[in-house]
Amino acid sequence: MLHVFPTEASLEEDLKRLSKIWDENEVRHAVETASLPFPPKRLNIGITSRCNYNCPFCFNHASKTYDYVRPMSAEVPLVRGLIEKFRGTDVLAFEVMGESLVHPQCLDMMEHATRYVNKIALTTNGSLLTKEVADRLSLLPVHEIFFSCDASDRKTYEQMRVNGSFDALLKNVSYLAEKTAFTLSFNAIVFSMNLESLLGLPKLASDIGIQRIQFVPQNTTRHALRMGFRPASLTQLRGFLPRLMEQCEKHDVAHQFVWSLIPPELSDLVPAGGFSEPCMMPFDSMTIDPFGRINFCCYLEWFEGADAMKTDPEGLWNCRGARLLRALNVMGLFPDICHRFCHRIDRYRENWRDLLSSIVKIHHVNWQEIDREAFFKEVDSFVLWPAGKMTRRLLHEGGLESHERTCDLMGIIDRKAEELKKIQDIPVSAPESVPDIRPEAILITSDTFTKEILTEALRIRHSCRIFHLNEEGRFFAWQEGRVTPHSMEGVWTR
Repeated sequence: MLHVFPTEASLEEDLKRLSKIWDENEVRHAVETASLPFPPKRLNIGITSRCNYNCPFCFNHASKTYDYVRPMSAEVPLVRGLIEKFRGTDVLAFEVMGESLVHPQCLDMMEHATRYVNKIALTTNGSLLTKEVADRLSLLPVHEIFFSCDASDRKTYEQMRVNGSFDALLKNVSYLAEKTAFTLSFNAIVFSMNLESLLGLPKLASDIGIQRIQFVPQNTTRHALRMGFRPASLTQLRGFLPRLMEQCEKHDVAHQFVWSLIPPELSDLVPAGGFSEPCMMPFDSMTIDPFGRINFCCYLEWFEGADAMKTDPEGLWNCRGARLLRALNVMGLFPDICHRFCHRIDRYRENWRDLLSSIVKIHHVNWQEIDREAFFKEVDSFVLWPAGKMTRRLLHEGGLESHERTCDLMGIIDRKAEELKKIQDIPVSAPESVPDIRPEAILITSDTFTKEILTEALRIRHSCRIFHLNEEGRFFAWQEGRVTPHSMEGVWTR
């Protein structure tokens, strides 16, 4: 069964529904206010719809619903111009639709991007990652490379990745892992037919230098269903998820679940599951495909009002569809697709102005890196947030000690406090308990949910400072500040 994705027209209908509940003028004001004065943190661009694989579950096989099947490669001058227009973006990711490395000038465009953005990222099937390509990539400021890999054995992999070579993938990934310090990740699609093979993926990842695995839901196109690629059942996932997380822990491979993979009935099985309010997608990132269409979420239909390759970047980022999505988001009315995939409920929020303001702060106030010892010098007491893998590792390995002075760890903050109770005799408390605990600082120990936790911390904190410790062991201090028109000058052209 094909899912019907929301369109700009359906978002307008949602807006009308909200206007019947609230004051219509306030709702329309929210749409106008949701025009953001800054570029996306992440821009995903598709430079080609071509691919050297022929995977049965790919949307390229759903030509009546998606236009991916038409072979298309973006013109290099247009892509370069697009990159230059979005020079305020932090991460530029080469992904979307086809295999980026099929484009003969992919690496040239990636090298060009390094002049205008801080970091670049790449999603690839890995088949074209020759030594020559890997050598050129190793010279670039790459944030992360995702390799599409949905199996730990040759038979299952080549059944899924048609035209692919399992041995070639392992060889190419291993060479790149030895040559660079990039974050290398697997992107693994979960079907009912590859569950057993996925259980071996953490060991394979560890053996060849992959540090993280992202597990994503299946594409339920008619073609995929006909070919036997069906979603895992609730019963299958109930037994599979705990075993999978155990294997990731055993082989010290970080993992992340795209939340739409997890049925609401199983959300309690996944640590750090769920979302804070609001959803960050339409405030964080934008996707442009080779045909010049734009999108702000994987579960929205493409917006086709203008050719993104030739349009003013601020006009794209703050187009009507994007503002509708953001306004509905902060006011608490999520599109139906969010209920289907992301388990969100309608919760109308009177404080939407404060919520939108906090989001703007998060995106514009820089995290300032500080020396590790500086944290211990400046802080007398703190809490860790959340009770995830990094927190558990810190407690186990004693990574929260200073050579010069001692800080008081007053507890751990997590939404699942009632279930967790304690970790190594340290009490776990709910976020709303922070004002009662009265720590001097909050230390965020999650790279994946940093912004979500920061949003919630700003809402409930009791005059405490906020810090972040990332997976590389680097400390950052959050700088309080206000965004003003003056502070935003030149943000698109810096």
